[in-house]
Amino acid sequence: MHTSSRIGVGYNIQIAVDTRHKLIAEQQVHNKVRDLGLLTETAEAARETPGVDKIVSVAGRGYFKIEDI
Repeated sequence: MHTSSRIGVGYNIQIAVDTRHKLIAEQQVHNKVRDLGLLTETAEAARETPGVDKIVSVAGRGYFKIEDI
């Protein structure tokens, strides 16, 4: 992962959890430094895993990208 002054080995982990059943619904590993644009990708995969039509997603502002909303 690249920061402003150095390059370090690291990964960005995304996890979606089914709070009702307390299970991990989706997990992804990225080499992107920021979470921008990863909300939709992770949420759609989490929705497809149990085969439901609708889910509720909650995320921090680090995921904010107008296209995702």
